[in-house]
Amino acid sequence: MVMAAGILWGCMGLFVRLLNGYGLYSIQLSSIRFIFGTTALCLFALIYDRSLFRIKLKDLWLFILAGVLGITCTSIFYFTTISGEGMGVAAVLMYLAPAIVTVLSRIFFGERFTTARVTACVLAVVGCALVSGVFSISGISLKYLFTGIMSAVCYGSYSIISKLILQRGYRPFTVTIWAFIASTAASLPFTDFPQILSVMSAHPVTILYGAALAVPICTAAYVLFTCGLKFIAPGKASVLASVEPVTAAVIGAAVFREHMDAMNILGVALVISSIAVMEAGRGSIFRHRGTNSAPVRGR
Repeated sequence: MVMAAGILWGCMGLFVRLLNGYGLYSIQLSSIRFIFGTTALCLFALIYDRSLFRIKLKDLWLFILAGVLGITCTSIFYFTTISGEGMGVAAVLMYLAPAIVTVLSRIFFGERFTTARVTACVLAVVGCALVSGVFSISGISLKYLFTGIMSAVCYGSYSIISKLILQRGYRPFTVTIWAFIASTAASLPFTDFPQILSVMSAHPVTILYGAALAVPICTAAYVLFTCGLKFIAPGKASVLASVEPVTAAVIGAAVFREHMDAMNILGVALVISSIAVMEAGRGSIFRHRGTNSAPVRGR
């Protein structure tokens, strides 16, 4: 489920490029994702099971934190880095997240620093760097270095906060619904509604592209990722999700005829290797204090 989420996130660039062609960029796209995605989740809960909305008031701050810090702030910092330094730098700084989550998981869940886990984190970060082509880029400004690292911190925080919420007995759909509601509320002040409505009224096809970006690519991915967190440790989930830049690179090469050189291909191999290494050490990955995450035999 976590790898499926990473693959869906990796497909995001396909729809982002299509919408960019109609004049919709970063913040507008982020708002479209949140508004469409939250609407879809709420409709699903209203039709399927209204108890998915049920939470305890004392836990509300955790859901708000997951949505605002883990989703909205991630988007803001990530898109800011893209605007200043480009996709390559933004992507590799974002994928410092496995290392950050591994440290935070030690603090919050008592996960051990095993050889397999540390090796997998290193392979994932270096692999993402090679896939993104960051080593061919020079001179990153301190401002965008900061925003890029903050995007990784915020992205990683979603795993940690969601795991804490799941440990309180909430279902993954409940976590995702309330995180999206909080994220939408936080993004509204930054939303340029006249611009979005103008483009969508002039080009109705952008409504379909926006819905595709929001529901299967964004919302379904977060649901899958949060469901996966119910069964595996956040550190492992962060490494598995690093298939995202690999997916993006493959789509770029297949659909947009983007060039992949030997270093990019090596990066893909390293990311896949990080997953293999993590699986090789799975005996210790599922055993982290305070959770009910024993491995299911025969999987």
